[in-house]
Amino acid sequence: MKTGLVTEHLFGLVRKQVEEHGLVVWYDPEGFYAKAAERLELPETTVLRYEGSFFDLRWWIDQQELMEGEEPPRLVVFVPLAQDQTHRALIELEAAGVVMQPGQQPPARNTRPAVVARNALRGVLGEKIAAEVEKQVESGKLTLEDLDVLAAKGTEVSWGVLTLLFRTDNPQEIALAFLANEKYDAEIVKKEAGEELTKLLAKEFDFRTKEGAAPSEVRQQLARHVLLTDLVAGLGQALPPRLASVAVASLPPWREACVALAKSWRLRRDLRESYVKAARCVERELGLDPAEFDPKAIGELETFSVFE
Repeated sequence: MKTGLVTEHLFGLVRKQVEEHGLVVWYDPEGFYAKAAERLELPETTVLRYEGSFFDLRWWIDQQELMEGEEPPRLVVFVPLAQDQTHRALIELEAAGVVMQPGQQPPARNTRPAVVARNALRGVLGEKIAAEVEKQVESGKLTLEDLDVLAAKGTEVSWGVLTLLFRTDNPQEIALAFLANEKYDAEIVKKEAGEELTKLLAKEFDFRTKEGAAPSEVRQQLARHVLLTDLVAGLGQALPPRLASVAVASLPPWREACVALAKSWRLRRDLRESYVKAARCVERELGLDPAEFDPKAIGELETFSVFE
């Protein structure tokens, strides 16, 4: 199995401590690195993992006579617990080597996940995006496996959690998938990605919603925003007075993005049913009547079925 960039950075930190000090006791209170630790292999180094019994761990070390020499052995002991939960069971190993754990000093021994993520990703994603990812790790939204996926996408990544949920970093594709499907809602809530989603929608489509709105509410409002922007853009100067005050994307780049999104949504056969449902809902809400529109202006409109 290929090791991801963030995991490799982590292994590099451990490797450096082994080269400099020989023996490393690595505490992982949250179990963030548990799966990665199973794959850790270092040249001429024994890697042991605590599996429920410090007696068994110490017995194995004694049986192998790893602590018999004058110099500490090349040994890594991974413990998925906080140091203060061990009742000093590994004090002799700690005294003979060094400890790595979240918050440990010097910084080279600090394995706090958010810090490891930022240091590993800043060269690939840039400082700004790496800082955003750091916050997401700190809040528990991303796993080590998630971080490796983000690293593999390189500089294309701009919306961390959303990129993982929707398997794309293209704003049009993210918005389209969200509009057409409810299947992402549970993960959006679980990953606390609602704020990130609304930021993307605001940036790319000039869409605004109230803070903390549920995904279903955001979807309904976004559909209205996109479809009305598509309608207003299609009518141009022939917009009826009643619709002159409706909220739509305010500037040409945002209007073009909304028009493109509406068109893609209409033309996708696999998403057509969701488009029809959303369009009929907005159509009823506005009480659209073809009689109030210039017949010449609505000849090419495809936003709502009432114009057909």
